[in-house]
Amino acid sequence: MTIQFSVETPGLARLASAIEDESQRRTVIGNLLDRVAREVHARAVRLIHKRTAHTAGTVIVQVNRTALSAWVGPTSLVGAILELGSAPHEILPKAASALMVPVHPNAGASGSPTFGGSIGPRGTMRLTGGFKFGQQFQFFRSVHHPGTNPYPYLRPAAESAMPFIDESVAMAGRQIIDKMMGSVGA
Repeated sequence: MTIQFSVETPGLARLASAIEDESQRRTVIGNLLDRVAREVHARAVRLIHKRTAHTAGTVIVQVNRTALSAWVGPTSLVGAILELGSAPHEILPKAASALMVPVHPNAGASGSPTFGGSIGPRGTMRLTGGFKFGQQFQFFRSVHHPGTNPYPYLRPAAESAMPFIDESVAMAGRQIIDKMMGSVGA
């Protein structure tokens, strides 16, 4: 699963076309992309729902100075699912013939619930996460996952960084103009 959207600012194209020297263009635009991508990354990590070291650590920055492009995004499926959410789906065992599912000790009205091989979205059994010593568990051929709500963090990070991006492009433009004016006066 890939999350892809682009952030474009008209000033960047004008700035790139104003720099005639190719190596200078790559240096200036590459540095600009690096600074902007790191800002978007920092904002995205702050916006991650239920921040964990794992999810935050999978959001990375890649700057391609040859193609003059930058990418900020998750390297894990969890990060993509947080951004986009997931539809209801069945979870099937990969290697074994059944899934071992931890259950809450007080699950079910009678204290001893029975199911026909899967947990329905409104079943009486409650999933509790990781295994704990002495915890009850049951085996199922499949488990119905009700899906997850999206908790966007990448798009809001990029959108909130637009003033920073525009100011960074303007600042780089001013630096280029200052250099050009300095070389004309010399």
